[in-house]
Amino acid sequence: MNGPAWRPIALAIVAIFASQANAQDTTPPPAPSQAPLPAPLPAPPQAPLPAPGQPPGQAAGQSADGEPRRPWTFTPFVSLTETYSDNVAAVADALARSGWITDLTPGLRVEADSNRVRGFLEYRLHELRYSTDSALDTRQNFLLSRFTVDAIENFAFVDARADITQESRSPFGAAPAADVPSASANRVETTTLQVSPWIRGQVGDYANYLLRARAGEVRTDDGTIPDTRSTEWSGRLASASGGTRFGWSLEGSFANARNDAIGSLDDSRLRARLYWTATPSLRLALSGGVDETDFAGPPTRREQTPGAGFTWIPSERLQLGALYERRVFGDGYSASAAYRASRTAFIFTSTRDAAILPGLTATETRASLADVLALMLAGGNPDPQARAAEARRRLDDASLSAAPVLGSSLLSSRPVVYKQTDAAVLFEGARNTLALRYAYFEQREYGAALDGSPAPAGAQDLRRQSADASWSYRFTPATTGTLVATHQRTNGLTEGTPDTRQSYVTAAIATDLGPRTTASAGVRRMRFDSTAPEASYTENAVFAQISIRF
Repeated sequence: MNGPAWRPIALAIVAIFASQANAQDTTPPPAPSQAPLPAPLPAPPQAPLPAPGQPPGQAAGQSADGEPRRPWTFTPFVSLTETYSDNVAAVADALARSGWITDLTPGLRVEADSNRVRGFLEYRLHELRYSTDSALDTRQNFLLSRFTVDAIENFAFVDARADITQESRSPFGAAPAADVPSASANRVETTTLQVSPWIRGQVGDYANYLLRARAGEVRTDDGTIPDTRSTEWSGRLASASGGTRFGWSLEGSFANARNDAIGSLDDSRLRARLYWTATPSLRLALSGGVDETDFAGPPTRREQTPGAGFTWIPSERLQLGALYERRVFGDGYSASAAYRASRTAFIFTSTRDAAILPGLTATETRASLADVLALMLAGGNPDPQARAAEARRRLDDASLSAAPVLGSSLLSSRPVVYKQTDAAVLFEGARNTLALRYAYFEQREYGAALDGSPAPAGAQDLRRQSADASWSYRFTPATTGTLVATHQRTNGLTEGTPDTRQSYVTAAIATDLGPRTTASAGVRRMRFDSTAPEASYTENAVFAQISIRF
C-alpha cells in the first residue's frame, strides 16, 4: 500500500483509539531508561552489592516513600507521526527529494517492582511509509530491557538483558538520531541478548564471595558482523568489611567469543589486591596479576598486570576514584567523579581499555541522563531500582530522552583499544530541566577481523568529540517545550579515512489532550559534512505526532 493511501487510514484508526483511551483515567507510564555505563576495568573497592529486592528498613510491598507499589505494570501504546522532509532518504544534497514520512508505532512498556523481580522493558515497532518512493518503506525495531530476578532470597540472582538498536554501519557516516527512525544507508539493526546468573554469600565472618556466569549473543540484520556468541565466568573472594584498616581480594575471569569467521577465542584474567583504609574517607589499593588472551590474534599474549588505585569520599555528595593497571595492550586506567546536590548532579568518567565485542558488539561512548538524574535522587531514596524508575518518569515528564542525542554506539569489525572521557551535568528546577554532555572517544584497532574481513587494521581508527545540550520548560502542568542541539566531529587517524562533522537541532512542544493522549509538533535540522565525495547532506523537517496509552 502506498504512502498517501495508507496515511488517512492510519489517522482514522488512531483517532478512534484516542477517543476510547481518553474515557479512562490512569497514571501515565514512566519513560524508558538507558542502562548504567559499564565499568571496563575493575572498579575501586566498594561496599558489598545491595540485594536486588528490598533495601534495608523498607517494608515489603512498599516503595521507598512508603506508598503501596504495583508489582507489575503493563502499558501498551501507539503513536502516529507525520513528517514533511526536504530530504526523505538522507542522501547527498544534489539527490535530495522532499516528501511525507508516515510512522505508525505500536509498543509496550513494562515495569516490574516485586519482591522477586525488578526491572523494565520498552518495545517499539516503527512502520515507516514514504510518499515519494515505496522502496524506502521499512520496519525498524527498538527494544530496551533490564531485569533482575531474586531466585533464592539474598543468595542467587539472575540478570537478563535484551536490546534491539539502530547502530551506525560506519563510524564515518551520519550517526542516527535518538528515537528518530531513518532511511539512512548508514544504519544496521543490532540485537543483543544476555543472561547472567550469579550468587553471593559469606565464608564465616572472614570473607565475602561473588560468582557470576554470563552468556550472550549478538546478531545484525545484514550480516555486517556474523552472529557472535560469548560466554564469561567470573568470581571474587574478598575480606569481610568489619572496621579493619587492611583488606584483600582475589578476582578471576574467563571469557570466550565465537562465530563462523573467527572460530573460538579466549581471554582470562587473574588479580590479587590489597587495600588500606588510610582515613575514614580514603582507601588505597595495590594489585598484581596476569592477563592471557588470543583476542588480539595469534600468538596468545600474556602480560603481568601491576596496578594501583584509590577511592575518596570526602562527603556523602562527592565521590572520587581511580585505578591504573599495566595491561596486555599497554597502560589501562579508569577514573571517575560524581557530585550531587538537591537540584544538580554531575558525572565524570575517563577510561582506557581494550574492547573485544564490547557490550557484545558495540562500544557505548556517552552517558545517560537517567544515570545523572538517579544520582541526584540518591539523597532521598536508598533503593537504586526505585531511583532509576523515578528518573525515567521525570525525564518522560520533561519530554527528554535519556539516550545521547546522536547514536552513541560504534560497531567494530576488530578488537579495539580505546580512550573514552564523558562528562554530564543536569539541573532540575521547578519548570526547567537543563542537561549538558561532552564526550571524547578514540579507538585504534588491533588483532584479527571478527567478521573475517581482509581489510587492513586501522580502517576504523578514529577520534570523536561530541557535545550536546537539552533544555525542557514546562509552560503548564500539561504542556512542555523542548530544545535540543548537538554537534559531533569524527576524524580518521589513518590515511584515506574521512573527517566528518554532524550537527542536529530540534525544537518541539508537547501537550496532554487527555489522561492518556499526548500531541506534539516540532521542527528539526540535520547537517552532515564529510571529506568523502558526495557524502554531505542537509535535512530540514517539520513533524506532528499523536500518541495514546492504553
